[in-house]
Amino acid sequence: MTEKTFDDILSEMLAAYDSKGEKPMDEFIAEQLQSYGIDDETKNLIAETNEEIDGIENNWADLDKAKENGKSRKSWFIAKVDKLLEGKTEEEKLLVVNTITESMEKAEDEMLNQ
Repeated sequence: MTEKTFDDILSEMLAAYDSKGEKPMDEFIAEQLQSYGIDDETKNLIAETNEEIDGIENNWADLDKAKENGKSRKSWFIAKVDKLLEGKTEEEKLLVVNTITESMEKAEDEMLNQ
């Protein structure tokens, strides 16, 4: 028997969910992972990835709502950063701002060098 690829497993899981999708997706995926013998470390990585995706979706929806209310992307972002920095020490604030700045500069460099 040949070893299944990720695409094979994902296709099987999606087909199974489509045919038996009574359970919440998270519960269904947990059962499927167990049936494939996926270890806890991988399960945790998948859960963290799902949380990141949910966070991105929530921020996207929040940005859309802000735009509908006439706010710019910049003002939305500044409000998010302000909220993130609430209650932080000056040192922590500086670290966050430097990290954001470095990330933005790196992303800009990557876009320009493509």
